Amino acid sequence: MKYVKSRQKTNLFQYAMLLAVCSSLAGCADETWINRFTGEPDAKKIGQNRSNIQRVDEQAAAWPNLASVPERPKDLPSPAARRQEREQLSRDREEALSLVPAKEGAPETK
Repeated sequence: MKYVKSRQKTNLFQYAMLLAVCSSLAGCADETWINRFTGEPDAKKIGQNRSNIQRVDEQAAAWPNLASVPERPKDLPSPAARRQEREQLSRDREEALSLVPAKEGAPETK
């Protein structure tokens, strides 16, 4: 008689049983008797919409009118003013970074 590790046999048996149980439970997804264990309500009570997602009815769908898109804002600053503000923010950032002590081994900033 050959020496076989009992642990190896056990693992094979466990994997086979796990596969059998999982495949048999997958076929029971729409069975009513399993609802007692999962807590899912009866399908007759909730109707066809089992996921309780509100669906849009095609006849009653209200689609937006693309002609009613609001106009673009007219009070935007000029490109020169935006460039000046961006440069000022960049200078402020550089000044703030100069106040923070650099950590050792930190990479150099521009």
